[in-house]
Amino acid sequence: MKHLLQMTLLLSFVIALAGTAAASTGELPAALSLKEAKSPFELRLAAAFGPFYYQDVHLKGKVVFWDNYVHNQMDTQTGPHYVNEKYAAECLPRFDAYCKVMADLGCNGVTLGDLAHLVTFDKLVPGDPYSVYPKDSLYRARHLWHRQYFKQLISIAKKHGLDFYLYTDEFMFTPPLGAWIGEISADNPRLWEAYRAKYDEVLTELPELAGVILRLGELYPTPGYVAKGIADSRGRDPKNYRKLIQNTWDIVCQKHKKKYIHRTWSLGLDTITGQAYLYDRVWRDMPTENLIVSVKHVQTDFWYYNPVNPSLGVGKHRQIMEIQTRREYHAMGVFPDCPWQDYAAAFTQAAKMPNVAGYWLWPNEGGGPNGVDDEPQTHYSYMKGFAEWNEANTYLAAALGMDPQADPLVLLRKWAAATYGDAAAGNVVQILRISPRTIERGHYISDYAKLNVWWPLPHIRWFVLTQQGYGPYMQSLLPAEYARMIAEAREAPELAGKQLALFTTVEKSVPNRELAAQTLDSLQHQLAFYTLMCDFRETTLNYFQARLRGGAGIFTGDEATGEAKPYFDKYLAARERLDQSLAAYDKQYHLYRTAALHQARDAMRKGTWSK
Repeated sequence: MKHLLQMTLLLSFVIALAGTAAASTGELPAALSLKEAKSPFELRLAAAFGPFYYQDVHLKGKVVFWDNYVHNQMDTQTGPHYVNEKYAAECLPRFDAYCKVMADLGCNGVTLGDLAHLVTFDKLVPGDPYSVYPKDSLYRARHLWHRQYFKQLISIAKKHGLDFYLYTDEFMFTPPLGAWIGEISADNPRLWEAYRAKYDEVLTELPELAGVILRLGELYPTPGYVAKGIADSRGRDPKNYRKLIQNTWDIVCQKHKKKYIHRTWSLGLDTITGQAYLYDRVWRDMPTENLIVSVKHVQTDFWYYNPVNPSLGVGKHRQIMEIQTRREYHAMGVFPDCPWQDYAAAFTQAAKMPNVAGYWLWPNEGGGPNGVDDEPQTHYSYMKGFAEWNEANTYLAAALGMDPQADPLVLLRKWAAATYGDAAAGNVVQILRISPRTIERGHYISDYAKLNVWWPLPHIRWFVLTQQGYGPYMQSLLPAEYARMIAEAREAPELAGKQLALFTTVEKSVPNRELAAQTLDSLQHQLAFYTLMCDFRETTLNYFQARLRGGAGIFTGDEATGEAKPYFDKYLAARERLDQSLAAYDKQYHLYRTAALHQARDAMRKGTWSK
């Protein structure tokens, strides 16, 4: 208890300094405040993991951005509390400043996790508080510390008018808890005893919580913790899924009268996330009081070539939409990617659905920085570094949450004027307006994406380039099909060049000179990357068209004749351009991992790359 009191006093001291720290960690321009606006949506939440990621050191070899991975930075093996208390205290001013921004954006709640770090199971076995964690257990010390820490976080959030929702993935546990339960199975009654006990304990000990957000389908246990799925997150076997919902609702909603927000997370096309019949199979006749279902605003994941989620508005339960504003699959804010039409369509449809109660924003969450040296780890919305493209998305989504019928380009004009100055605002809006098309042409092969909306982007996995997804190039194409694919490949660098020119003409008018330089670098980087991808795609396309018509031998000395020759000649010209753009990109930017492109180019030289 003495240590907990000392920690509380330390945190109170750090919080007192938050006003000074906030200025250096980012603020929302007053002109963009939505705090006094009226919204048709009751729940307006924001993920709040970002303030707890390491931001001042490079994390080579460590994952930063996964949802609940903040404990990677927090947990240690050193007593008395087995927590990096110094770092935890350093996060508080960032969290305070971040909460202020989210409140200014019209949010009324934040979420952070996870549940496993907050419980001791003292009441699981009546009369034996140490049945899971002995008195001297590392987990007991750590979890009691975190419980006090979360009281401080809840207090900070409430200071800004924000409710606090505890986030968790299921089923997360520790080895001692696993030993008490036995088999980790939905058929084991002891599992449900422990499951209900932990929700009861956390809501009893932290009555300030507004509720919990629970996800099935993804599990990322930190060292010393374990995870196992106990229900099919796709919704194809509803029995255990419904059992989990009922057990959670019994404790969270019925006993403690708190909100239970359930994330219907899954990735494939034929899953509960994006198929209304599976959604209905799981949720039909389940309790509705204080139970809210969270669905993505798109059908599968946060890619393009995805329609508005057909599960939106389905059923009797209230819903909230998940809106990722740090676009994980499209460079995470290194390049502009503003899905303004997708956001507008989702909010317009949601506003027509009487059971859609709100949304939650992800300004910093999602995906892993798996580029060269595990980059990028330099941009955090409203906290540090160049994150303006992500902040544009966050503001747009929040503003549409206030007025779903508003013109998204008018909203972006307001953001651009407040961020880049009035003189540059028009051109910045044009950069954002065409960004979805640039991304669609540069990141995707439309012939593949349209047939694989459940995973339309296998050739660019965050920042790792692969040799997958090029199937459309490997077919014998008609001249018109070939011409269209070439045109699509070339459109991305053309649009990126246009975006760069739009900014170059107004760059000197931007009052914030550091921002002007960072934006210029972003757009130059984008042009270099899409030039590289265009050259690779043209090389690959012509290679396969020549190989299909002339055989593999033409790449190792046989003469290319007949229909193969024009494609072979174009292949050689494209490969020469690829040699230059690949070397230039690797030397200057060194972010995307290009090893697969080097390997593919070498295989094409030998004629060995085949289906």
